[in-house]
Amino acid sequence: MAEHLDTTKDLLVAAARLRYAPETAQKCVLLHHRLQGVEPKSAVAAASLFLAGKADEQPRRVRDVLNAVAPAGGVKDLDEAYHDAKADLVDAEQAALRELCFDASMETPLALALALAHALTLRPATAQLALCLAND
Repeated sequence: MAEHLDTTKDLLVAAARLRYAPETAQKCVLLHHRLQGVEPKSAVAAASLFLAGKADEQPRRVRDVLNAVAPAGGVKDLDEAYHDAKADLVDAEQAALRELCFDASMETPLALALALAHALTLRPATAQLALCLAND
């Protein structure tokens, strides 16, 4: 379980590096959770980030995603390791899309909180509190 929490934290940090909106970052975590059986496992986190960005119309370049998930320093050179990581990401993305039946759309707690705040015509401070709680 602790490994899952570390992965979630790492995904949120990588999503912040990519400057994803909070809803896209949540979608990334949800996708990663749904894709636990997808191979290659080493590229599932990157594929989750990549797909979440595409699904929310905030696409990022493959190189940017690989730099965001790479340990300190990131992928700098366009060498054999970069091309292998890129191929793994593309393979994981294709496997993930098959696993999801090509439906990467999903509702996140933020979308639900916004809809409820609008429907209930909450005061701005109350709506902001609801969004903060949904984001955590």
